[in-house]
Amino acid sequence: MGDNGERLKLLCEDYEKIAKEVTALGFEGDMLDIEIEVAKPQKIIEDEEKLINEMLETNAMSSTGRLFKLGVQVANAATVTKAGKKRIKQIKQKKAEQEKKLSRRETSIKLEAVEAYRRYLSAGTSGTLPEKAKDAKAILTFVLPILAPGDKISNFNTGPTAFERLRQFPVEQNGKQLWEIELEKHIENKGKTEAGEV
Repeated sequence: MGDNGERLKLLCEDYEKIAKEVTALGFEGDMLDIEIEVAKPQKIIEDEEKLINEMLETNAMSSTGRLFKLGVQVANAATVTKAGKKRIKQIKQKKAEQEKKLSRRETSIKLEAVEAYRRYLSAGTSGTLPEKAKDAKAILTFVLPILAPGDKISNFNTGPTAFERLRQFPVEQNGKQLWEIELEKHIENKGKTEAGEV
């Protein structure tokens, strides 16, 4: 309102006066206790970096109403652009961190499988199965996505199921099971594996 809220102030005074008169007449004037909400002033952030961060936190770039509440007008649309670029940078950075974490996990899985296979070979049991359930699970966790990408490792997360799934891989002409042949490729490249390459 152009009258600096004078009309609203008069309305509130009249409301309170009527509530007292209703009480004087013997009715429950206390029920007329509504408080008229006064609009909050527009939030204005002068510091551009703080404004950009506030826009990112409230996802204001996708809402003209939220932008208006932050005091963003067309005059500082450059700030909106900067906030958009910063958001893209944050997304890329998060994705890169996730990929790096995944890569470390894959390397760890491979190293565990190679070590389990080395123990299997040193036991002199080639052509059979690993002796320990832990080794069978480590090997299966690595080879299953390569040799049977349609299978889920979560279906074989116990010792007996891991042994059974390894047993199901075909035996090649040289008498070795398919999972053994796959792991032998990675034993040859163990130096690369330890350096962090998958």
